[in-house]
Amino acid sequence: MAKLEELKALANDLRKRLRQVDQLTGRSNERDRDTQRKRELRAASKEVQIPACEDPERRALLESDDTEWLRYYFADLFWYPFTTQQLEMIEAIRNAILYGGDQSLAASRGEGKTKIFERMLLKYTLAGVVKFSVLFAATGLAAQDSLQSIMGEIETNKRLRADYPEVCVPVLGLENTPNRAHYQLLSGKRHDNGEPYQAVSSRFSWCGQEIVLPRVPGSPSSNAIIATRGLDAAVRGLHSEVDVRKTQYHAAWHPRLILRS
Repeated sequence: MAKLEELKALANDLRKRLRQVDQLTGRSNERDRDTQRKRELRAASKEVQIPACEDPERRALLESDDTEWLRYYFADLFWYPFTTQQLEMIEAIRNAILYGGDQSLAASRGEGKTKIFERMLLKYTLAGVVKFSVLFAATGLAAQDSLQSIMGEIETNKRLRADYPEVCVPVLGLENTPNRAHYQLLSGKRHDNGEPYQAVSSRFSWCGQEIVLPRVPGSPSSNAIIATRGLDAAVRGLHSEVDVRKTQYHAAWHPRLILRS
């Protein structure tokens, strides 16, 4: 026991002597500067600057017309004139979102039912009309594919990024590391009134069966949730998060979508 205490005393004495040597040679200051530099780099990696919407008038104008919104922001998908059947689908989805009720639609293969539905849901979420949506598919895998499709547009669509930077830019700031959303800080100007904000926590979620959009001051879609479930798995418990008596939409390929405004 005495031997151990002697060794501890020698170790403490050696550390003191090393600190004295560092101070004499200037290495102590160098370490402090390096520590400070690393601290600043970590802080900089947390903060994301949100630019202003590139064209607020364009954004507002397109949001007033579903077909034009789809054709502009997803020109690679909807470069052709919509068919009568597609226009009926778009109208039915809009009515279900805005006014509620049950709706069942059938359409021939290749009519773009899935793509139209996913992007209409994205539109009304970004616009702040829908705050909580639950998208049901035949299987959990199909539901996850739809969610990944929506997430992919937010991550890569340059036109969406230009007009909805308050959503797309924080997601890009994660750099494929979803855990960064827990400590990411945002600075910029509010979309609704132009007032500045500084170092606000985005506190969002970008993985799993549901995503929560960034909490950005002035953003219509702040903290909006898009969840997905497959009918081949248990869906019990969703009633605690969303009232199933609210808006419901049925489609041949997606048995049910529950929305809450």
